[in-house]
Amino acid sequence: MAMNRLKEMRLKHHLHQYDFEKLGFSATTYRKSEHGVRQVSWDEWRKLADFYQVSIPYLQENDRYLVNCKYCKAKFKVYSKEEFDEYKFCPKCSHKTLTKKKEKD
Repeated sequence: MAMNRLKEMRLKHHLHQYDFEKLGFSATTYRKSEHGVRQVSWDEWRKLADFYQVSIPYLQENDRYLVNCKYCKAKFKVYSKEEFDEYKFCPKCSHKTLTKKKEKD
């Protein structure tokens, strides 16, 4: 399963994979990007985000999470499960009492 919203956005705008040749993507390249087989470069993400008029994190399906420390009540945001997993301890008080919940748009 793809870890981005490229196919969802393409279908929402009634486009075909070959429609992205004007942005520098062949149909094959775009298909591989949709399916997560091909790594999309930062410049390509920027072009696609500009084209769809959305943010890069939205296209990458990096959902935001609110992280709370149960000990000191500090709150901060992370943009992926992987980023949350990097926080072993609260950056404010150093306790390992972190919880996360998905932020609503």
